[in-house]
Amino acid sequence: MTTNKDFCHDKDLVKSFNKLSKEEFLETYEYIDELEYNATRRKLNNNTKNMNEDYSISIPFSNEELEEMLHENKSFEWVFPTNENENVQITIHLYKEE
Repeated sequence: MTTNKDFCHDKDLVKSFNKLSKEEFLETYEYIDELEYNATRRKLNNNTKNMNEDYSISIPFSNEELEEMLHENKSFEWVFPTNENENVQITIHLYKEE
């Protein structure tokens, strides 16, 4: 590849990456260099670290909004930018159980 970027976007490569040792992987996929392998390792380690962190959102609602939620189904959606130039979308659906 020689882009010196990671290959996290390629599901098949990542699957092999997780199964094989570094040496086996680089021998099997000769078109991927060690810099790309290391970049992928860093990104996957960082993603795993982020998944283990807890996140919370505080959402203030007025009494009127809370009362409205008791009687109507509601959906709320937020999109948060990340430092990886990607977005995380969170959608919450509140519905009245009958």
